[in-house]
Parts: sequence; C-alpha cells; structure tokens
Amino acid sequence: MSKRVLIVEDDDATVRVLQYALGDDGYQVAAAPSGYLALGEVQVREPDVILLDLYLRGGMNGAEFLDEYRRSGGRAKVIAISGATDSDPMTQGLRVDEFIGKPFDIDHVVRSVRRFAYI
Repeated sequence: MSKRVLIVEDDDATVRVLQYALGDDGYQVAAAPSGYLALGEVQVREPDVILLDLYLRGGMNGAEFLDEYRRSGGRAKVIAISGATDSDPMTQGLRVDEFIGKPFDIDHVVRSVRRFAYI
C-alpha cells in the first residue's frame, strides 16, 4: 500500500509541483489550502507525512493547524516548507520533523518525504 502525503499549502503552483513529484514517486497525495480544511482532511484519513506551509490564508495558519493536529492525537511526520526563517516568531517552538525553506529543491523535498514516510 502506498504512503499518504497531505500538502497544506495555499499556493496552487506549489501544490501542483509537489503533487506531481510525489505522485510520480508513488505516494497518494491530498491537498488542503487552509488549516481548517487540513483538519477535516486528517479526520477522514491520517497521512503518513504532512508538508506544511506556515503562512496560510483562510483564518488558521500552519502553526495553529499543527498545534490543533497534535492536540487531537495526530502522529504524522511533519515537514514545514516555508519562506519563514529561523528568526521568524512563527517558527519558534514548532514541533516539526524538518524545516525546508522556500524556494525549495524538489528533489530534497521528495527525499525528505521518502525518509519520513518509512520510519
């Protein structure tokens, strides 16, 4: 059975690139453009890995989604993909497994997903 990846990202072009690369690598890929929609998505089916943008539109940012997801018992590995830097308050105290800055190298993202999906 293929591993499931949830992309939480509000930029359509970024979602398309990630969906194509990860789908081509054999993953089942779902996407949610907001934290609220992502919470609904993880209730339907728990992903193995979440790719999470921190600055999302729609009322719930990535850090708020992650906090709620972890509080509800979510166990997926989380890779933050963001233009935020280490000094950005949004990144302080985040419980993520890896942080990848934007712009990102797609091969790096695919390798990271592969590494965390099979832990």
